[in-house]
Amino acid sequence: MSTTAIARRYAKALYELAAEDGVVDAIADELATLAQAVREVGAEALQPGSRDSESRIRLAEKIGSALGVDSLLTRFVRVLADNDRLGELPAICEWFVKIRDVAAGRVRAFVTASAALSEADLERLTAVFSSLVGKLVVPEVAIDDSLIAGVVVEVEGRVFDGSVRSSLQRLGERMAGQSGKPTT
Repeated sequence: MSTTAIARRYAKALYELAAEDGVVDAIADELATLAQAVREVGAEALQPGSRDSESRIRLAEKIGSALGVDSLLTRFVRVLADNDRLGELPAICEWFVKIRDVAAGRVRAFVTASAALSEADLERLTAVFSSLVGKLVVPEVAIDDSLIAGVVVEVEGRVFDGSVRSSLQRLGERMAGQSGKPTT
């Protein structure tokens, strides 16, 4: 089984338990913190077979003491440690967020802008794409000054490129395609 499928299964199980207890958002926040810590340590240090069982259990206990004695996430981390899956935490977190968004009727839009967007611009962009996909869009914004101006939005696997850089590239390609052709 691929690690993606494994992460998705663990995330789904955690989501169902969190929803049952009414703590989905709290678990999402704590899980994001844990996933970031694993990324900083390096997930490869926690991959299956990289630590013995005792070491994994001790690590789970340390994490548990930081989270709270008997929280859902503490028990979940112990299960991950028992099954040698602590390295999957970043992927589990990503899947948890996706599952939570689907349940809430939301979708993430990855917006790359040439400069910081004003609050009004971001609201307009969110409204346009929410209307386009028929779901509430939650934007995640990154800045890339190589775009020159404009934005690139990726939502539900589709890319909408409104950047000046791409417009200039397309113009250059059209002009290059016309060179050598007689004009009429």
